[in-house]
Amino acid sequence: MKLFDFWGGVHPLGQKHLSAEQPIRELPMPARLYVPLQQHTGRAALPMVKAGDKVGKGQLLGREHGGVSASVHAPTSGTVVAVGEFTAPHASGLSLPTIMLDSDGEDRWVEREPPPDPFALEPEAVADRIGAAGVVGMGGANFPAALKLGKARQAKVHTLAVNGAECEPYMTCDDRLMRERAEPIVDGVRLMLHALQAPRAVIAVEDNKPEAAAQMRAACQHDRNIQVAVVPARYPAGSAKQLIQLLTGLETPAGGRGTDTGVLVHNVGTAYAVHRALRQAHPLISRIVTVTGGAVFRPQNLEAPIGALVDDLLAFCGGAPAAARLLMGGPMMGQPLPGTCAHRQRDQRHFGADRRRDPNGRAFAVHPLRALCRSMSDGVDAAGNVQTRPPRRSGRRAGVRLDRLHQLRFLRLCLPFAHSAGAIFRLRARRARNPPARRAESQGNPPSAGSAASAAGAGRTGQGRGRRAAPSGKARGQG
Repeated sequence: MKLFDFWGGVHPLGQKHLSAEQPIRELPMPARLYVPLQQHTGRAALPMVKAGDKVGKGQLLGREHGGVSASVHAPTSGTVVAVGEFTAPHASGLSLPTIMLDSDGEDRWVEREPPPDPFALEPEAVADRIGAAGVVGMGGANFPAALKLGKARQAKVHTLAVNGAECEPYMTCDDRLMRERAEPIVDGVRLMLHALQAPRAVIAVEDNKPEAAAQMRAACQHDRNIQVAVVPARYPAGSAKQLIQLLTGLETPAGGRGTDTGVLVHNVGTAYAVHRALRQAHPLISRIVTVTGGAVFRPQNLEAPIGALVDDLLAFCGGAPAAARLLMGGPMMGQPLPGTCAHRQRDQRHFGADRRRDPNGRAFAVHPLRALCRSMSDGVDAAGNVQTRPPRRSGRRAGVRLDRLHQLRFLRLCLPFAHSAGAIFRLRARRARNPPARRAESQGNPPSAGSAASAAGAGRTGQGRGRRAAPSGKARGQG
């Protein structure tokens, strides 16, 4: 298969060897689970149980509410202790609506009907069953999978891109999933193709995972409409827009979605969850997570129930020193955790505990995005503005302050805007999009001295870079 390229990217120091050879192990069921009702993009689920209720494994705890939402199910059988607020797995330390469930140790399933043959159902019915199982995107965006499939089918996408790149330098859960459970993943891909009514699928695996690529090829060798593409290992090759460009050469329009190119991207973990939902009537109540880092005594890939605490994961892996810094999501796009009492959600694939320096003695970046911006920047002016190369579609260069980049990064990873603190986050977003200098000019006032200096510095930096500086539209017209 012909591959293409995308601009930029970095090769961070890989630490996958810490956990890549560790098979998936099941985490023993904790005595208490903290199941959040808001663990997906959109609105929180509405609680369907109250304190004192007895529930079975797989029973509906919260039903989807509103246009964008997802159902939540019980990861085990037991008793509902409370329905209230609990600390979110987020640097802000804010709380989320949560159902606290005490396990009875029986792990008893609620009564389930045998699922029908999914290929005998209409595509809409397949998507409905995926939604009823609470399946969301497992690659990190955690968008409800049924809604995503429905919109993509309406857009008449022609290709399903299954993301097995896993370009975060510490993460290995998708690698192990592809090595150990390739057949269910490929079956999930077939089911999603049926729900989409799309003619083909491409499973993308980075070239640093040869065993996973071999297993996926063997699993789909008899499917002419499913193929495996081995892509170069480079961050952020696992990002949806970059992956689409790698596989098709098509660039997602500015402000658009991947489906505008005719391609829908889903993670290999999502394909596995779809298989379990449609073949086994198994809702999304657990996921595979990598627990690793220089401070973790025994790095592992664990299949853990939704709602287990970080404490539970670390304890099973031998613990970590009290001085270790906890990071959720990987060093490139992760965020620090407020403590080990935060619970796991469905989109969280990685927990890291590291010392102030990594095992090789190099400083571990507290803000990886800062280093990434510097490595991809064209210069920094006297006012502290990073002159970044914009996407080719934008046609102009933008100077972005580092603190604004961190604000935007925080906004992307923050709690949903439906949260009570959402007004603060929206205000920050507006300020980040409309800096003081721009607001002053739009109101007819001259910019401040600092803003003028920043603009002058940006201009000098652009001129100093020669032909690499993208000219403005006016300059192109005059030239």
